[in-house]
Amino acid sequence: MSPPLQRFVVCRHAHPRQSEHDPGLTSFGHRAARELGDWVAAQLPLHPGLVPTHLLHTPTTRTRETAEALALALPPLVAAPGRPMPETAEDWEGYTSLLARDGVHCAVLVGHHTTLQALFRDVLAPPLRLRRPPPASAVVVEGTPGGPHWRALAHRAGPLG
Repeated sequence: MSPPLQRFVVCRHAHPRQSEHDPGLTSFGHRAARELGDWVAAQLPLHPGLVPTHLLHTPTTRTRETAEALALALPPLVAAPGRPMPETAEDWEGYTSLLARDGVHCAVLVGHHTTLQALFRDVLAPPLRLRRPPPASAVVVEGTPGGPHWRALAHRAGPLG
């Protein structure tokens, strides 16, 4: 019996302030993160099985603030802050296997451009072509835990306004 499919909404944090150490979001970034949350919420009825149970983000302020804005538009989620996000195809395979082992089959992940770049370039089949995903971009993906190829169900290329 094959493992159940996993579904994730993988997001890049919204626009950070310009500072050198762990910046939070700008006012535009907060608005873009709320718009991203609305977009994620709109995807739930469009994709059967896309009912996230967890909200995972890296330990940076910009990903935490983006995740907090996303959470306002979504059903209650188990927050698991401080997790590193995958940045290579191999990282993605290990990460999804670890999440499956922990019983996480649908989640919202908030990371950085490197997570989305690796996903777009090396994991999705066929790959999406974006050089550097802009802030507040996202992709809805599904695949097999630990599997090398995932497919995109929907994609958002950045803030709406």
